[in-house]
Amino acid sequence: MLALLKRGYPGAVIETTWQFGEPPTQQPTPGADEIEIQKRFGPNAQILSAPRGQDTKFYFADLPPQLQNVLRVQLRAPGDVSAVIETPAAFLWYVAKKRSDSALSVAALALPKRSYDKWLEEQAAGR
Repeated sequence: MLALLKRGYPGAVIETTWQFGEPPTQQPTPGADEIEIQKRFGPNAQILSAPRGQDTKFYFADLPPQLQNVLRVQLRAPGDVSAVIETPAAFLWYVAKKRSDSALSVAALALPKRSYDKWLEEQAAGR
């Protein structure tokens, strides 16, 4: 199923693993790159990506509570598929790749919503 999704929707399938449990409360020590950015642009400069070489972990507890509830019930074992989930910006569909007591690995198809005008343009262009 995952191979079909990747072939049918190139670039729209995202794979991730969420750790169960609470995220650590300690903030990681800033790297040299972050310190240099803050020196140049101020202490409140936003850094859009994690420094290279750091192992970034994602936590299930950081997801919105309603999404947690849906995924907890619908993705209990590898191969389980969620219902299509509508968010304000996109439609999401999840496939469980692996699940253990400590983590849930998924592949997600995220299709952004289009305005009606954008959809009409695409129809006129024959897409």
